[in-house]
Amino acid sequence: MKQRFISLLTLLCLAQGGLASDKVIDYAKALSLVIAYDSAGGGSISVILKNSSTEKLELILNDKEIEGRFSIEGGQDKDNFYDKDYLRKLLTSHWFSGHRELKSNGEIKWTARLEELVYPHDTPVTPQSIAGKSVSLSLDRLAVIPGVRKGNIPVKIQSNTLEIPKIEQDVTGNGH
Repeated sequence: MKQRFISLLTLLCLAQGGLASDKVIDYAKALSLVIAYDSAGGGSISVILKNSSTEKLELILNDKEIEGRFSIEGGQDKDNFYDKDYLRKLLTSHWFSGHRELKSNGEIKWTARLEELVYPHDTPVTPQSIAGKSVSLSLDRLAVIPGVRKGNIPVKIQSNTLEIPKIEQDVTGNGH
């Protein structure tokens, strides 16, 4: 009976991959997050999440909106800003983010116009409010699904620090 139980347990472990040797991936290093600023048309911030690993990754994240916190270097919590819809969800709801496969060297791109971004209490982000500041992004709702037998692994990933250019002031007084 004991031998039968051990055989059954071994088969069960093998079927679930419990005795298989897994590749260990440092997900925080496998994923990179880059942000860029474009001042045209009222300003926008582009975000690229890239899988630098040799493996495809199954992610839990919203690939339609930026679910993260933009931080101004040296600022306080009140200086953080967010996608409007994401901030509203943070304040009022619980929700599930979808699954997304990200192939090796694959990318997910988001672009948010400044008018879509707000500080807490719905204060709009303007080119003037971030001019000359250093901004970075932290994705709050990102997890990797490593396999059937393991739980999801939340991943904390921080972007590069982006230097927003200062706005040139018109010294001639003619508005140009």
